[in-house]
Amino acid sequence: MKKFLIFSFVFIACILIKAAPSFAVPTMYASTGLITMPTAESVKYKEVDIAFDYNFSSNPTGNTTQNTYYYKVIVGIFKGWEVGFFGGSTPTDGAYINVKYSLVSDSSRFPFSVAVGLENLASQTRSELYLAASKKFEFGLSANLGFKTDFVRIQPSIMCGLEYFLSDQFSILADITGKERIYTINGGARFTVIPDLTIRASVLNIGDKGMSYSLGLGYAKYF
Repeated sequence: MKKFLIFSFVFIACILIKAAPSFAVPTMYASTGLITMPTAESVKYKEVDIAFDYNFSSNPTGNTTQNTYYYKVIVGIFKGWEVGFFGGSTPTDGAYINVKYSLVSDSSRFPFSVAVGLENLASQTRSELYLAASKKFEFGLSANLGFKTDFVRIQPSIMCGLEYFLSDQFSILADITGKERIYTINGGARFTVIPDLTIRASVLNIGDKGMSYSLGLGYAKYF
């Protein structure tokens, strides 16, 4: 009986260790991607991704702590189409809507994909249009490049990011996003507990007085 219990424990542990993410992971703002940068990756048809993030931040003087939380739901409504809903303590004017469409996608071992999307559609001042391209390489590396502009000033900004898998279940990632000449650097890590559940930790605005830290969970379900 003891040997059977040990064998069962080792078998389950091996499954968890070999678990790899089988779904696209939401960003902080409800588009699939890295930390804050949306990528060309999207959820599959009939897939629902639910995520929650809690941020610990300080004001510019560093004297007080301001905590915020975000919830997001992303649904694959058609092949190549995803719709996301984003809300929480901010934005304070209600939930926002994001839409992404995959323009180019292939099923090769190291695919190249391109997607176009809209973010914050319910906002009068923060609605944005973006174009993103993603390429996967050997050794677990994924590179991403894109452009984004808002609907008010129409001033495009570049965004880029990397994700590197140290193992099947653990990856480190970083992205750079911004507007005009002000850019922010973000870094983080993801750990896949089981194939459909991911824990993540991020550092936002690295090197800035408004630097913050985030912990989150992401879960995916197929219908």
